[in-house]
Amino acid sequence: LSKSICGSGVAYIMAVGTLRRRWRRSHCRVIAMGATIARVDVGAKIGSTQAERLIISDVYYDEEGQCLRASRDALPGETLLQEAPLITVEDVEEDGRDNEAARAKRILKAFRELSAADREEALGAYCPDRELPGSEAWPPGVTEDDFKMLVIFAINTIASGPATTGFYPLSARANHSCRPNASFSLSDGVDRENKLVVTQPLRAGDEVLPCYINETDLLRPRARRQKLISNTWNFKCLCVRCSEPDDVRIMGCPACAGEGRRGRVTFDVECEPMVEGANARGRRWTQCTECGTRPSAEKMANLEDDWLRQCTELPKGVRSMDRLRHKRYRSAIRRRPLPPPPEGTEELLALHARLVEANNAVGGEVAPVMGGHWLAGLVVGLAAEVYLLLGRAEEASEAAEQRLAFVRRVRELGDDGLSLEDANNLACQGAAAKLEGNEDMAIELFGEALQVLQAFGEVEEELEEYLMSELESLGVEVQFSGGPEDAEPDESEPDYSGFEFRETSEESSELEPGEMRFLGMAEPDAEAK
Repeated sequence: LSKSICGSGVAYIMAVGTLRRRWRRSHCRVIAMGATIARVDVGAKIGSTQAERLIISDVYYDEEGQCLRASRDALPGETLLQEAPLITVEDVEEDGRDNEAARAKRILKAFRELSAADREEALGAYCPDRELPGSEAWPPGVTEDDFKMLVIFAINTIASGPATTGFYPLSARANHSCRPNASFSLSDGVDRENKLVVTQPLRAGDEVLPCYINETDLLRPRARRQKLISNTWNFKCLCVRCSEPDDVRIMGCPACAGEGRRGRVTFDVECEPMVEGANARGRRWTQCTECGTRPSAEKMANLEDDWLRQCTELPKGVRSMDRLRHKRYRSAIRRRPLPPPPEGTEELLALHARLVEANNAVGGEVAPVMGGHWLAGLVVGLAAEVYLLLGRAEEASEAAEQRLAFVRRVRELGDDGLSLEDANNLACQGAAAKLEGNEDMAIELFGEALQVLQAFGEVEEELEEYLMSELESLGVEVQFSGGPEDAEPDESEPDYSGFEFRETSEESSELEPGEMRFLGMAEPDAEAK
């Protein structure tokens, strides 16, 4: 990645290429990256023609099915759509109701400056019939088209920067699914094109289904997902996953626990809203996979809530996976020792040990199923991070593997699917391998994590910086170079010409004109600043 400063603007250029890895382990599938040059603009901006805004367009809108479909076969990691925003609006910080009113005026100003064709395209996006919360703050005297555009902008846009929101008309036509086969990702640069990256193999004509909520919430129970979606986008999700028994609420069977068996029951039906808590009315669980009995909803609610209570009562320092990861990543990036274990470490590890024992024992305590319940997935992920801080590499690697298995089962990723959470778990396993002194395995795992990130773009910048730092500490440099986009791969030896890992002790060849290489991260000194 090359970054050049030109006056008041910043141009970002991403080289075309693929990932080259030079180490002893077997090669993973290579993820091809797209190419784009971003422009500079300030304030609210509007797009021009659709052809100019669609950098990559391998999808089409099915009018009859009202969905977005792939126009070609695609593998995980490939980009089917890369679209510049039609409208970008700055989210200016103001107090109270004036904030909504001022923002609405900026939206309408940008909308009215569009061409007639672009306004027609914008108004073709999904728009619910009823007013949305907060609409009372919108400007008085707006036209029917103005009002419709405000509603469309409220529910069809994507945060395109720290303080900006972008409207991407074609991307907005993709339907949501809690079992997605694609993912939204913002490309780097000031224009912030939205990318639709494939996460599961697709055939031409398949519907392209991203998930509107983040991956953390995607791993939570159906009721939480539906509540988030309803509050934000004003519809109830009826995707395949939400129509089946809740795949992240699988518990041990109480009847089997007393008879030395390992039956499983899954939360099946709920007749009233719920977030994650305990009200058992109007609910039922599936029949046990072993004994065939259906436990009472009240009993299961009490058992599940006991585990939920123990998780929520953990000290604050060990309740957030993001916070634990952030501290570890920053320490590695700054070449500092790992931070000390946070308050609550003993309580968390005791809960993890209890969970593991309950899952391994025949006829033991009724507990969330490892790999089948979101609470178990949360506890093993937290435990993996804490074990790393304690230097207990083997236990950290095992817990990270359990977390990875949970994520991939819920996402139904199979052998080829991609998930951002994969990158975090691979990074954790890489750190554990490094602690054990297994440098080859650490390089392998860090490299695989970096491959996953490259498919999604600049969505986890701190994790990418961490992976670069760890690879550099292991004597490996990451080089970006512009390889030929249409080069034919050698079937006997895969072509990994785009960007490569090389031993830092190896003498680097001279750069060709237009070639770019990234040689690691470093803290700038005072003079460099």
